[in-house]
Amino acid sequence: MQFSIYQEDRSTVLIATFKDGYTADWRFALPVSFREVLDIKLTERQHLGKTVLTWTQGRLFSIFQGSMMYDTRLAYELEWGEALKHIGLALQVKKASPCEYRPSEIVETKSPIVDIITTKPGQPELPVEKTLSDGLKINRIRYYPGRIDFVVLKPSPDKTTVAEVETIECSQEQFISFLQTGRITTKDHPERDLFKEHSIQRAPALL
Repeated sequence: MQFSIYQEDRSTVLIATFKDGYTADWRFALPVSFREVLDIKLTERQHLGKTVLTWTQGRLFSIFQGSMMYDTRLAYELEWGEALKHIGLALQVKKASPCEYRPSEIVETKSPIVDIITTKPGQPELPVEKTLSDGLKINRIRYYPGRIDFVVLKPSPDKTTVAEVETIECSQEQFISFLQTGRITTKDHPERDLFKEHSIQRAPALL
């Protein structure tokens, strides 16, 4: 007999709120369609004896290969030629693996398992030993933070196209933090502010 044991805790404190269809107060503007890959889901919860649907936050981030992000909502709303005047940085995900819970170790035991049963009402509970023929196997589960390789893109000086600036590898969690703050920390580099490094200058926002 084999079991996989883990508990996924979901919080009612969300990492992102959305205003007018985009992440509010994030350095990059993500459309509300990104809610699922940020592991923000409607979850059934008990409240005052009733089952209600509540937005909850998990840790299984799953931003996928090919995703594009921009530091302004105008990139999604304007024609590309006009949008380029307002983009500071853009990101394209080249490779990605999601966060997940993975079996990391199997613990096996062939010790007898003790069940407690009551033979008849009113009589004391009696222990009965059962030994599983194949023993008991328990998968220990560990959290894997995912990986992302993404390209940083910057508009050309004449604002007619975008060019690759650099490629960065990090975890899904580190990438989410970067989308929020504009600062990236990886195993190879301390915290960096890419907006300052690349001297971003944009036209005034229209909205």
